[in-house]
Amino acid sequence: YGDLTVNPVGEVTVFITGHSKEVSYDGKQHTVKGYDVSISDSKYKESDFTFNGTASISESEVNAYWMGLKAEQFTNNSENFKKVTFIVTDGSLTITPKSIVPDTPETPEDQKTGITVSEPKNHKYDGQEHKEVLTVKDTKTGKELVSGTDYDVEYSADVVNAGTVTITITGKGNYTGSFTKTYQITKRSITLTSESDKKVYDGEPLKNGTVTVSGDGFAEGEGATYSVTGSQTNEGSSLNEFGYTLNSGTLEGNYEITKKEGTLEVTSKSIVPDGPDTPEEKKTGIKVEAPTDSKYDGEEHRNTPKVTDEKTDKELVENVDYTLTYPEDIKNAGEVKVTVKGKGNYKGEFEVSYEITKRSVTLTSASDSKTYDGTALERPTVNVSGDGFVKGEGATYDVTGSRTKAGSSKNTFT
Repeated sequence: YGDLTVNPVGEVTVFITGHSKEVSYDGKQHTVKGYDVSISDSKYKESDFTFNGTASISESEVNAYWMGLKAEQFTNNSENFKKVTFIVTDGSLTITPKSIVPDTPETPEDQKTGITVSEPKNHKYDGQEHKEVLTVKDTKTGKELVSGTDYDVEYSADVVNAGTVTITITGKGNYTGSFTKTYQITKRSITLTSESDKKVYDGEPLKNGTVTVSGDGFAEGEGATYSVTGSQTNEGSSLNEFGYTLNSGTLEGNYEITKKEGTLEVTSKSIVPDGPDTPEEKKTGIKVEAPTDSKYDGEEHRNTPKVTDEKTDKELVENVDYTLTYPEDIKNAGEVKVTVKGKGNYKGEFEVSYEITKRSVTLTSASDSKTYDGTALERPTVNVSGDGFVKGEGATYDVTGSRTKAGSSKNTFT
């Protein structure tokens, strides 16, 4: 018999292309399987070779994964082809990070990330750092994200002093993108109040250097120095004025400061003189010298007392510290009662009196003598002695004395 010979085909190329897929991270496991085959010669079939690898990838975390397809994993089993070349393009699974930016009410449903974040709370300034910790959740994966793994946190430079603090969340690992949240470190509200005080007039200035701090108060280790200048000496009231200087390290920007000034009030003291039975603790120190008496002279006599405050060591001044009120008749003889009424730094009233004394006048009819001559001896002269009458005043005399016979008699008159 003769030989039947079938010669193998010289060369064929088999193109292996692994399947590939790209998905966005959603916390679920994703799988890519298989590959596509393309052959340069239609007579060569897929059944002519075998594959001894694993054409599958299953992953859930963000990354680029390869099937690991290699040419040596494919083996030609056909004798009909002299040379079979496998050109392999590896398959892959790419999981890309998802946005960490939280949804807003305006986010379209098909673009929602499912990311939620807690709202930071405000803090009142206290001199300490305040770094709010946010809670970031992915509602689509059902997990709470972890700082340092799923995102990084960055705070604005100043997290101590009053103002706005910005938190920047930047996705990492399975998440990408960034967003910010803000919160406030609020100022402390403080009221500085100078003390009010009150006393009875004593000639010395009333001062009170106390300043109280109310409201939130100063943060620990901070405060202010005060200069209280309020002073009230005389009867009346005034503000207890003061200023303040913040201590070193106490920043004005961390405080809302309200300044309130108290009242210094000096009330009038009693002008009523002390009596012998006045208790020591109630003594006013007021001493009075009564006005001197005057002798009637037809003129008005507004005699004044001398009022002294021994506790302030001063003589009081009429119409400044007190007023004097006189009765209508301050001319004719008799007792004059003067009302002393406190004014300004003094209050109350008392009476003091003096006398307008009578003038002492002696009226003397003149004496006379003669030798009897049968006619009556008369001398109608009256002499005035002693204090005498006031100018413009006097008397009319009716002298009735008369003597005719030898002897003597009174020179009578009215």
